[in-house]
Amino acid sequence: MDIKLSDAEKIFLIHGAEAGFRNDGRGCEDFRPIIVERGALSSTDGSARVRLDTTDILVGVKCDLQFFEDGLVPDSRLRFSVDCSANASPQFEGKGGDLFAEDIVSMLEAVYDNSYILPDIKKLQVSPNHCWIIYVDIVILQYGGNIADACSIGTIAALNNTQICVVNPRPADANRMTIELPDSGETWSLNIEKLPILITVSKVGTANIVDCCTNEEACVKSALVIGVSPPPKPNSSNDSCIISLVRQTAGGSLENQSAEDMIDTAVRVSRGLHKSLRARFAEEESSEELRLPGETFLS
Repeated sequence: MDIKLSDAEKIFLIHGAEAGFRNDGRGCEDFRPIIVERGALSSTDGSARVRLDTTDILVGVKCDLQFFEDGLVPDSRLRFSVDCSANASPQFEGKGGDLFAEDIVSMLEAVYDNSYILPDIKKLQVSPNHCWIIYVDIVILQYGGNIADACSIGTIAALNNTQICVVNPRPADANRMTIELPDSGETWSLNIEKLPILITVSKVGTANIVDCCTNEEACVKSALVIGVSPPPKPNSSNDSCIISLVRQTAGGSLENQSAEDMIDTAVRVSRGLHKSLRARFAEEESSEELRLPGETFLS
């Protein structure tokens, strides 16, 4: 977002980041309070709403059972779309929103194009010709910085909330299969333990900071978006994390050592976020009480 700041304001922000202090009191590796609300939409198979300060996104998931000719079942079974509301930010007017949405979709498709992160991928194919295609639709309601990270968190929460119908394939004519829905209405859920989080690490002066607000984004020299999946074992070392995406999103060159430091920062931060998400989802699933609307999993 194009925020107009004076040179003095930029110098103040940059010097503060280099000293480890940001305008809102956070450290360089601290996120703003994250509010995750699952089941925000009743007309979808899964949904979530995520808010990071003024950043506000809504994610809906629809599962579509499609027929494919023999041998034409696609390997990629997650389809992403992003809609940037013109009310979210002036930069989304005209073609600006389309270009921004294409960048987010490209990152999500790249980070999810990995058999490791979705163990249930084979389970989505219910017959040689029938396969579930999962559509993840994201709407940016308000822009307050750090959209890529918010979209990845919203995607994890929405997929965790998704219920897929159990279907029974039956033989039909011409060596085909037909699909029947059982009377029980049984459903199953995806295994989300390995889903990746996008962490945007920005270079402000000589400091590496995460979760930039709009004012900080105006001071960014360069930025990397890193997709990090949790390690196979929760207590394993940082080196066991799976990095499935590294993409530069802002102008400016980076030395090899700077890029490595930014990736290390993303891995450290992602481990805390993954742990908080797991704990929050487990708490919601085990608790018999309804979650209060707007309750943050970081509280």
